[in-house]
Amino acid sequence: MKEKIAHLSGVFAFFALITAVGCSTTQLSPEPAPAPSPPPYVHVPHPAGTDLADLRAIFHDPTAPSAESTKDCEKDFLKLKKLAQNEEELRDGARELVSLDPVKYHWCFYTRLSELQESLASMQYIDEKQKKVLETYAFLVPVARGFLQHYHDSRYLRWSVLNYKRISEWVFFRKLELSPEETAELVQIANPFGLWREETVPDSILEKYGIVRPETPEAFLMPPVPESPQK
Repeated sequence: MKEKIAHLSGVFAFFALITAVGCSTTQLSPEPAPAPSPPPYVHVPHPAGTDLADLRAIFHDPTAPSAESTKDCEKDFLKLKKLAQNEEELRDGARELVSLDPVKYHWCFYTRLSELQESLASMQYIDEKQKKVLETYAFLVPVARGFLQHYHDSRYLRWSVLNYKRISEWVFFRKLELSPEETAELVQIANPFGLWREETVPDSILEKYGIVRPETPEAFLMPPVPESPQK
């Protein structure tokens, strides 16, 4: 008899538990959406300082590309430079190239900067050195300004100017002096997260000349917005 009573008590307790759970009005909070992953550009290494040793050190990073893969990395820029009708088109086109593939142009920028140092060390004639500097900086400066304008990242322009100041005295026999406006531009705080955008999207220079097929700039500035569930 006692066993039967104990069994019935267990059954009643089980049904009471089911009723309590079924009638509960407590709502479970949904799992928070995972934070969007930052773009790959945020993770690329930069020189820790302004010495040439700091520049060379980034090429020992596991993410550094091979020399073969950066051999023609400025190909699209050179095509743009040849076709652009004025400096404004060259500037806007360089910014587009940077926005479309910032990781590629990050490595291309520092690779050409490093190669410049090696070339100057091996060249004997001053006119060769001057020509090499001018050719290299014709690529470095528009790309550096592209990073500054599109990502508010002044590190590339700072490295360009500081390195030019370093070599100008013995290549061009004159010291580079910066205006107050140029100095202010160099000391901007780097913000390499790509969250800044213009109110209007300018016409594509790259599309105009058929260099590359550009994507909507917003695709590079903000993570995709998840679609709302169908009701």
